[in-house]
Amino acid sequence: MPDHIKYGSTTLWTAGASPNVVFVAERDINGRTHTFQELGDLSTDIFRGSKRKNKIYTIVMSLIVPAGSVYTLRELKAWWTDAHGGLGGEQVLECETSGGVHYLLAVANAPQWGEEHGPAWVEVVQEYEAATPLWYSAEQSASTYFNGTTPVSLACNNVGKTPAWVRLLIENEVDTPKVSYSTEWELEFNLAMSGGDELTANCLTPASVWYTPYGGAAAKAYGYLSFASLPRKAKLAVGNHNLTLEAGADNPELIANPDLETAGAGPPTFLNWTELLTHGTVNDEGVDVHGGSHAARLDSTADDVDHYIFQTFAVIPGETYSWSFWTHGDGVNDGLYGARDITNGAWIIDRQTTHTGVTGAVYEQVTETITIPAGCVSLRIYLNGTGVNGGSAYFDDVSLVNLGKCTVYWKNWFEALP
Repeated sequence: MPDHIKYGSTTLWTAGASPNVVFVAERDINGRTHTFQELGDLSTDIFRGSKRKNKIYTIVMSLIVPAGSVYTLRELKAWWTDAHGGLGGEQVLECETSGGVHYLLAVANAPQWGEEHGPAWVEVVQEYEAATPLWYSAEQSASTYFNGTTPVSLACNNVGKTPAWVRLLIENEVDTPKVSYSTEWELEFNLAMSGGDELTANCLTPASVWYTPYGGAAAKAYGYLSFASLPRKAKLAVGNHNLTLEAGADNPELIANPDLETAGAGPPTFLNWTELLTHGTVNDEGVDVHGGSHAARLDSTADDVDHYIFQTFAVIPGETYSWSFWTHGDGVNDGLYGARDITNGAWIIDRQTTHTGVTGAVYEQVTETITIPAGCVSLRIYLNGTGVNGGSAYFDDVSLVNLGKCTVYWKNWFEALP
């Protein structure tokens, strides 16, 4: 028995909260019939005389006027009729059961009124005709980030009873994005997306693909990379499944001189890196390196953290970036690092308190995922000394890339209300 029924914007009935409406029975779109309460002549079949139609969900309700009601029976009938007439076209029929809230796109047929029992109550049979005879739940989603040409797995779970078409949203910087499911289907787009761009693929027939460049208008997108890209085949079968995300190329590196191989004019010690030497030195390390022939060694000369190198970048609010670097300490002390929202003047990662955690003499990689705050268009990243007099911290092979993101949406479909 449903706990709640709503059609369009009108709540028709809520269990325990609708004194003028009594739920009597339902007939689901697959023909299953449930009778919950019989009123009036108990020998009367409430469905007698009504035709069983394909793709129709039927409810039987009694509109009642209890003692002291502020409504008349005429007013209740007018309210019911208005709720189902004049809306035009399909509306969403919402039913809540113990299995959750589910929806049906349907057109309400004219109410079938029974005999009025004085001024007290009347029964109504209401049919909702659905072109797509399936109930669906609220849209589900799963998301993850592309990792360049390295395949990434995305887990999705269709808990419905039928396969579900997917809707894809691909965002930000990704070259030739591809989403596939085993050997069943794939969608690969011949697009070099930049930061802030969006690509939406609605795979429910009739399928459509829209591309929105950052700051521009949406337009239909064409140019699938292969004939294997067929949106109409892009469905999630019932159960748990892993989709695969790939890109045609790695994302562009945003850091200039990321491997610290190019020397500066002295200062700066390294080209493209600005440095602050208030309480220490920045040295071109040529022996203890992670890759190549050079690394940065920051030697602190006081117990103070104002000793670092940094770069500043233009960024897009709301987007996600991956920042990584290789580092190690002096056997006792580790370096610090940070990221600052220059636009709003706020720390994202506080340089003064965030330690790398690598005190030993072997390089380890530190990775951070940074989501740019609202309004921020300028980001600065810092590599900092130990903040301990006599301490040393080493840094090499720094990377900052804009992460392309894919979100998969789907609805769980059911032939009958769960």
